[in-house]
Amino acid sequence: MRLTISLQKYKSNIRTKNGGSCFDDNGQQQISCQCFDTFTGSRCETNLCDDFTCENGGNCVVSDNDPENFQLKCDCLYGFDGEYCQRDICSEIQCKNSGNCTVDESDPENLKPKCDCKDDFVGETCDIPLVCFDGDPCQNGSECKLLNGTNASDQECCT
Repeated sequence: MRLTISLQKYKSNIRTKNGGSCFDDNGQQQISCQCFDTFTGSRCETNLCDDFTCENGGNCVVSDNDPENFQLKCDCLYGFDGEYCQRDICSEIQCKNSGNCTVDESDPENLKPKCDCKDDFVGETCDIPLVCFDGDPCQNGSECKLLNGTNASDQECCT
């Protein structure tokens, strides 16, 4: 994204900072400077994100291309959410029995934690042992199967 700033100058050799560039605006005795990303100012010297801190490795970005009407926001790393990336989504759930927390991204506006359970556990937090793995193994080489839902009573051994 580029923000354009106009200057009342009579030279076209103005030096900018932070990768910006200036040019003569069609002989109108006005110099225009284009600044990259979150930089602004007559010579691209001001970083709009200096006073906008994103947490947990998030990056400050300008959310609108209109230099008069821009907004700053944080682009969060996977597993974090919130205006400043302050919400650690997986801190909201405690996966048990070696389950791993992942982020349910089916609704991007409402990210939720979920546990990916090991084969021998089910349930929202991997706290329900599958009967077949918990003292009542299937016999004759049959496998344990979850029929419906995540309750231990919804299991059966099948061949």
